[in-house]
Amino acid sequence: MAALHPSGLEAGLTPPRFFLLTFGITRRFGLFALVLACAAGLWAEDGPEGALPRDLSRPVVVATSEVFFPYQYRDRNGALVGFANDVTDAVARAVGLHLERVPIANTDMGPALQSGRVDVLQFWSETPERREWAEFSVPIARFETVAVVRKGDSRIRQLSDLKGRRVAVGQRGTVGHRFLETEMPEATPVFTETTEQFLRLLAAGGIDAAVMSRLTAIATIDHLGLDNLRVLDDRITGDAYDVRYCFTVRRGDSMLLSRLNEGLAIVHRNGQFDAIYDRWFGRYEGRRFTALQVMSYVAITLALACAAVSWGLLRQRTLSKHVKEQAAQLSAQSSLLAALFDNHPLATLVIEVRGSDLLLISANPEALRLFRLPTDLSLPTELSRVTLPQEVRLLLGDAVHRVRTNGTSSQWEARIAERQRLIEMTVLPIGHSEDGAHRVCLLSNDVTQRRLIDNELAQSRRLRALGELVGGIAHEFNNLLTPIIVTTSQARAMTHLSPELQADFTVIDNAARRAAELTKRLLTFGRKNDERRAMVGLAEAAENCFALLRSTVDRRVEWAIRAPRDLPPLFVNPTDLNQIVFNLVINARDTLLEKLAQPHDSRWSPRLTVTITELGPADYAREVLPPGASTSPFPENEETSLRHPLGWQRITVEDNGLGIPPEHVERVFEPFFTTKAIGQGTGLGLATVWHLVNELGGEISLESKLGEGTSFFVTLPQWPKPADKPAPGHPAHRPIGLNRGLRILLAEDDPLVTRAAMAVLERAGHLVIHCIDGSEAWNQLTGNGPEFQVLLLDLNMPRLNGIDLIRRVRRSNYAGAIVVMSGRVSDEERQALGELQVDRLVNKPFSAGDLIEALQALPPLKRSSLPRG
Repeated sequence: MAALHPSGLEAGLTPPRFFLLTFGITRRFGLFALVLACAAGLWAEDGPEGALPRDLSRPVVVATSEVFFPYQYRDRNGALVGFANDVTDAVARAVGLHLERVPIANTDMGPALQSGRVDVLQFWSETPERREWAEFSVPIARFETVAVVRKGDSRIRQLSDLKGRRVAVGQRGTVGHRFLETEMPEATPVFTETTEQFLRLLAAGGIDAAVMSRLTAIATIDHLGLDNLRVLDDRITGDAYDVRYCFTVRRGDSMLLSRLNEGLAIVHRNGQFDAIYDRWFGRYEGRRFTALQVMSYVAITLALACAAVSWGLLRQRTLSKHVKEQAAQLSAQSSLLAALFDNHPLATLVIEVRGSDLLLISANPEALRLFRLPTDLSLPTELSRVTLPQEVRLLLGDAVHRVRTNGTSSQWEARIAERQRLIEMTVLPIGHSEDGAHRVCLLSNDVTQRRLIDNELAQSRRLRALGELVGGIAHEFNNLLTPIIVTTSQARAMTHLSPELQADFTVIDNAARRAAELTKRLLTFGRKNDERRAMVGLAEAAENCFALLRSTVDRRVEWAIRAPRDLPPLFVNPTDLNQIVFNLVINARDTLLEKLAQPHDSRWSPRLTVTITELGPADYAREVLPPGASTSPFPENEETSLRHPLGWQRITVEDNGLGIPPEHVERVFEPFFTTKAIGQGTGLGLATVWHLVNELGGEISLESKLGEGTSFFVTLPQWPKPADKPAPGHPAHRPIGLNRGLRILLAEDDPLVTRAAMAVLERAGHLVIHCIDGSEAWNQLTGNGPEFQVLLLDLNMPRLNGIDLIRRVRRSNYAGAIVVMSGRVSDEERQALGELQVDRLVNKPFSAGDLIEALQALPPLKRSSLPRG
């Protein structure tokens, strides 16, 4: 990034950030250039489907500005010159392109390329809007964006002082324009055709400031002699608004783009680019040293220093002292290596190969533990005399065989089935002993827990994707259910309808509300795990699980939930609790289905029961949490009463299925352990349950009888409910008002919801104006039309969504109420609504009464004072 020293324009610059130079050392860049050239050749030969045809034997038409100093402009003699022109000529020579330059006005650059009038824009800034229809090369240069002001203007000392000022940004769509729109919407942008125009205008006092690239500002100010201008010291944080100048072609012109990228690589490699850059900008940043020069100077300095040190040592030390010190160093190094070997986290074995015999030379403590070697093992010893599990003996033999076969190091993963452990193995040759025997080093790492976490992470990502899909479907269902519930609720309120028709409407309304409850449960199981705790009931989690699984299970299975009515909720992560219950119920369901598929006693009927109980101190007394379990979920600075659980709750999942063989009971929670057929189970279900239960501070156990069934017992701590903290910026409680005859602006893109809501509001005597999206609603609010007392909007809308619309409204003088209606509100959106002081949230699907009640709950409303025009 081109950077200016804070002292002013006269200070030196660091070179601009160039994409191709990020590879640093010239030799590395040569490799990159070669790869880039090969890729360009393949691309040009086989280009992607839909690529524009390109005959590179014909001249390439290049658009050139006549006024963009110092990159492309006409000098006093009328010749087209500039840094960009020189770079383009060098690139063309490097790859054999023939150029034809066409002078184009700055404002016509984009249209000229889109229409096909020209083939290339040689020094055009890359922006997200332009990427929609054009393709860009790797950046030729990347400059920092800065603000330029007049010297002595005390009104503007930092970037925030640009608010309310007239600021030049050049043409529309530039990086400076995007910076003002995003970061300084209160500033007034001033557009000009050229940089020279707005800098002269700034120097003359016609505007307050200008936003542009730093190097362009310094060069142009110096060229025009505008001594009363300076670069503002306050920097733009990050690099999101850096100006990236590139070669630009029409989308699909891949062959030409690849040749331009190849040429850029070549001119960087042969030093032409540095020479061009120094010729145009060297005066602004002083001499630059190449990486090779820096390395040479450092090497010479280090060589002189080493020579001086060696000379001093040879003069001052005697041979006897030198030998003594060397012996001490060797002893220290030996101790260090021994300590490293003994404390290394990887299991390390050194084996010497003598024909068919293997001699164990050394083994660190981790190797003794992992491979279950005798702790009193005397080394070296023959491996055949060491007591080892057969699996481990075969594993070590396979490692030696790999080195003998390949002669090089190798890495693989092996499984110790007896202990259900997954081991990452690395074997490498380490030379020969004094008598010529081969020696190998075996490094081993138990990665079972890591793989388990990886699988949990992958499963979490799959569940997150499924949750997004389910959430989207549920949102659409809520939009469909809203007009049904609204219409039926209105129809049921009509007293002149016959009882039979009222009953029919009641059936429709009940079915719609049942569907709404189902979408709510889907959203509960589809939520991503954001590690936030909430008050959740165990019975509610079990009922949701039953509701989702009941229709997928053989109807011969009897389901039952037994839970006290007054059971207090738990302060846990809802997603973790749902997954615990869900995995245990699925496990019980599977064993029942498996027993149903086998011959069984005709008097037997499959039964799955979930029992929830609260344990008192006499039933379950504990002083410490289980090993590995989380402690209190509350911060350390909370009061002492929140540091200990109030009690415990237990959920028991019981089935009368096949039961678990006694030899498998102790292993059911091990990762990857499963008794199911290949492809029917991963062995991670109960392992995941064990992990989540311990993370929540609980414990899990089981009882099982082969052929009679299994019971799993999960005991979880009951933490006290934390004090409720109001959301930041949430409005205080306001008295209920009687609002009638309101002027309401409705922003909703779904036509069915729109029609139902408008019908309810208009029947209640309100005037409703409808907008199909947030952008249209903003235009309506800021236009010259009527003022509104209520803004009623959906969150998920095209063009401008609900959250962004509310942010704009809150920055204005709008004094009316804001009511949000949505069928899916995330935690982030809910927090944002609280910070934006939204008056009411109406959940979809809603009834006519819900909507009217939300309006009646608003305070008495006054007319809006939002400025018009």
